[in-house]
Amino acid sequence: MGHWIGFLSRFSEFQAFRQPSGSGEGVVTVPSPAAVVEPTPDEQIRAGYKRLRESLGGQLLERVKAVSPASFERLVIYVQAKRWQSTVGRPEIQRFACALLGQRARKGIFITTSGFSADAIAYAANQQVSIVLIDGRTLAELMMDAQIGVSTSEQIRVLKQDEDISRRWKRADDGA
Repeated sequence: MGHWIGFLSRFSEFQAFRQPSGSGEGVVTVPSPAAVVEPTPDEQIRAGYKRLRESLGGQLLERVKAVSPASFERLVIYVQAKRWQSTVGRPEIQRFACALLGQRARKGIFITTSGFSADAIAYAANQQVSIVLIDGRTLAELMMDAQIGVSTSEQIRVLKQDEDISRRWKRADDGA
């Protein structure tokens, strides 16, 4: 019974129904369910999928960090790529911006397996050339999206109710 109360407690109408009336006569007090509402199956699947991606992203990033600098440079084309453990600072982004200007390039992508300092991010955002910064976590996400360095082990089909069939059933019930 507690499960149903927890489920119904999501709805304001049920919460209002559970509120005691002014007189207090004939009111049955139902014990409150635990504050934690169980997630729906869809929410559980999405949360599980998110945990799988985060875990796989971490594993993929570790593999990328383990390759040689030359191999890492071959992962991307026409960009600046750094396989660093430490944060990339403003001086590296400044050198990259100068290199772009020297090549008369208007756009560039700077990729690192680590992250960027706040100064580096601010500097990149305020240049005449467009500089896209991709940190290690984003790199892993992009690699997963492009299926680089990963393979599919299982696919999950998420089904939803067919609204069209519900309308047909209603018409049939109405004698149409």
